Amino acid sequence: MSRSTHFHYLTAAANTWLEKNCKKEKVLPSYEKEANEALENFRKQYPSITSADMQTFILGYKSRVEQMASLEFITTQLDPVTGMFNEEVYTLLKYETYDGLFVEEFVQAEPWSSGPHIFLALRFVNPEHLEIQESLWSEEEMDLFT
Repeated sequence: MSRSTHFHYLTAAANTWLEKNCKKEKVLPSYEKEANEALENFRKQYPSITSADMQTFILGYKSRVEQMASLEFITTQLDPVTGMFNEEVYTLLKYETYDGLFVEEFVQAEPWSSGPHIFLALRFVNPEHLEIQESLWSEEEMDLFT
Protein backbone atom coordinates (compact mmCIF):
# COMPACT_ATOMS: atom_id res chain seq x y z
CA MET A 1 0.00 0.00 0.00
CA SER A 2 1.48 3.36 -0.99
CA ARG A 3 1.70 6.25 1.37
CA SER A 4 0.60 9.68 0.17
CA THR A 5 -1.08 12.88 1.24
CA HIS A 6 -4.86 12.93 0.86
CA PHE A 7 -6.34 16.41 0.65
CA HIS A 8 -10.03 17.11 1.36
CA TYR A 9 -11.16 20.63 0.54
CA LEU A 10 -14.14 22.35 2.13
CA THR A 11 -17.46 20.52 2.47
CA ALA A 12 -20.41 21.37 0.23
CA ALA A 13 -22.04 23.07 3.24
CA ALA A 14 -18.93 25.24 3.72
CA ASN A 15 -19.01 26.28 0.08
CA THR A 16 -22.70 27.13 0.40
CA TRP A 17 -21.89 29.27 3.46
CA LEU A 18 -19.19 31.12 1.47
CA GLU A 19 -21.61 31.69 -1.43
CA LYS A 20 -24.21 33.23 0.90
CA ASN A 21 -21.90 35.30 3.09
CA CYS A 22 -18.71 36.36 1.32
CA LYS A 23 -17.89 39.15 -1.10
CA LYS A 24 -17.07 38.48 -4.73
CA GLU A 25 -15.52 40.57 -7.46
CA LYS A 26 -15.83 40.50 -11.21
CA VAL A 27 -12.72 38.94 -12.74
CA LEU A 28 -12.01 39.46 -16.40
CA PRO A 29 -10.12 36.84 -18.35
CA SER A 30 -6.61 37.88 -19.32
CA TYR A 31 -6.57 38.46 -23.05
CA GLU A 32 -3.93 41.19 -23.31
CA LYS A 33 -1.77 39.30 -25.82
CA GLU A 34 -4.77 38.28 -27.94
CA ALA A 35 -6.15 41.84 -27.81
CA ASN A 36 -2.86 43.33 -29.00
CA GLU A 37 -2.67 40.79 -31.86
CA ALA A 38 -6.28 41.54 -32.85
CA LEU A 39 -5.55 45.29 -32.88
CA GLU A 40 -2.43 44.78 -34.98
CA ASN A 41 -4.34 42.61 -37.49
CA PHE A 42 -7.13 45.18 -37.61
CA ARG A 43 -4.60 47.95 -38.39
CA LYS A 44 -3.01 45.83 -41.16
CA GLN A 45 -6.37 44.97 -42.68
CA TYR A 46 -7.56 48.59 -42.58
CA PRO A 47 -4.45 50.81 -42.98
CA SER A 48 -6.48 54.00 -43.35
CA ILE A 49 -8.31 53.45 -40.08
CA THR A 50 -9.38 56.50 -38.08
CA SER A 51 -9.11 56.80 -34.32
CA ALA A 52 -12.94 56.72 -34.13
CA ASP A 53 -12.90 53.33 -35.91
CA MET A 54 -10.24 52.09 -33.52
CA GLN A 55 -12.31 53.22 -30.56
CA THR A 56 -15.33 51.30 -31.89
CA PHE A 57 -13.20 48.17 -32.36
CA ILE A 58 -11.71 48.43 -28.87
CA LEU A 59 -15.09 48.99 -27.21
CA GLY A 60 -16.55 45.99 -29.06
CA TYR A 61 -13.64 43.81 -27.97
CA LYS A 62 -13.90 44.97 -24.36
CA SER A 63 -17.62 44.26 -24.41
CA ARG A 64 -17.00 40.64 -25.50
CA VAL A 65 -14.38 40.20 -22.77
CA GLU A 66 -16.78 41.70 -20.18
CA GLN A 67 -19.35 39.06 -21.12
CA MET A 68 -16.83 36.36 -20.25
CA ALA A 69 -16.14 37.79 -16.80
CA SER A 70 -16.69 35.59 -13.77
CA LEU A 71 -17.46 36.37 -10.16
CA GLU A 72 -14.82 35.09 -7.78
CA PHE A 73 -14.42 35.38 -4.04
CA ILE A 74 -12.22 38.20 -2.79
CA THR A 75 -9.46 36.29 -1.01
CA THR A 76 -6.09 36.73 0.61
CA GLN A 77 -3.57 33.91 0.60
CA LEU A 78 -2.42 32.70 4.01
CA ASP A 79 -0.07 29.87 4.97
CA PRO A 80 0.64 26.83 2.81
CA VAL A 81 -0.57 23.39 3.90
CA THR A 82 2.17 20.79 3.59
CA GLY A 83 1.85 17.07 3.03
CA MET A 84 3.74 14.12 4.44
CA PHE A 85 6.88 14.88 2.41
CA ASN A 86 6.77 18.60 3.24
CA GLU A 87 5.35 19.32 -0.23
CA GLU A 88 2.92 22.21 -0.53
CA VAL A 89 -0.52 20.80 -1.30
CA TYR A 90 -2.62 23.94 -0.88
CA THR A 91 -2.51 27.56 0.28
CA LEU A 92 -5.12 28.50 2.88
CA LEU A 93 -7.38 31.45 2.02
CA LYS A 94 -9.03 34.27 3.94
CA TYR A 95 -12.41 35.64 2.77
CA GLU A 96 -14.23 38.91 3.53
CA THR A 97 -17.90 38.71 4.48
CA TYR A 98 -20.55 41.20 3.38
CA ASP A 99 -20.64 42.66 6.89
CA GLY A 100 -16.87 43.35 6.94
CA LEU A 101 -15.76 40.36 9.03
CA PHE A 102 -13.16 37.87 7.85
CA VAL A 103 -13.22 34.08 7.78
CA GLU A 104 -10.32 31.79 7.03
CA GLU A 105 -9.78 28.21 6.03
CA PHE A 106 -8.02 26.05 8.59
CA VAL A 107 -6.98 22.44 8.95
CA GLN A 108 -9.76 20.87 10.99
CA ALA A 109 -8.19 17.43 11.28
CA GLU A 110 -5.30 15.36 9.94
CA PRO A 111 -5.99 11.69 10.69
CA TRP A 112 -3.49 9.16 9.32
CA SER A 113 -4.45 6.32 6.99
CA SER A 114 -1.75 5.45 4.42
CA GLY A 115 -0.67 9.06 4.82
CA PRO A 116 -2.28 12.16 6.25
CA HIS A 117 -5.86 13.01 5.35
CA ILE A 118 -6.09 16.80 5.55
CA PHE A 119 -9.62 18.16 6.11
CA LEU A 120 -10.35 21.91 5.80
CA ALA A 121 -13.08 23.96 7.45
CA LEU A 122 -13.87 27.64 8.09
CA ARG A 123 -13.53 29.86 11.15
CA PHE A 124 -13.84 33.55 11.91
CA VAL A 125 -10.68 35.63 12.12
CA ASN A 126 -11.01 36.99 15.64
CA PRO A 127 -9.37 36.27 18.99
CA GLU A 128 -11.74 33.34 19.65
CA HIS A 129 -11.35 31.78 16.15
CA LEU A 130 -14.98 30.66 16.30
CA GLU A 131 -15.51 27.76 13.93
CA ILE A 132 -18.38 27.97 11.47
CA GLN A 133 -20.29 24.89 12.54
CA GLU A 134 -21.88 24.10 9.19
CA SER A 135 -18.40 24.04 7.58
CA LEU A 136 -17.04 21.29 9.82
CA TRP A 137 -16.54 17.73 8.67
CA SER A 138 -18.41 15.23 10.85
CA GLU A 139 -16.59 12.21 12.28
CA GLU A 140 -18.72 10.00 10.03
CA GLU A 141 -17.73 11.97 6.91
CA MET A 142 -14.05 11.82 7.78
CA ASP A 143 -14.32 8.08 8.54
CA LEU A 144 -15.49 7.51 4.96
CA PHE A 145 -12.05 8.62 3.72
CA THR A 146 -9.77 7.16 6.38
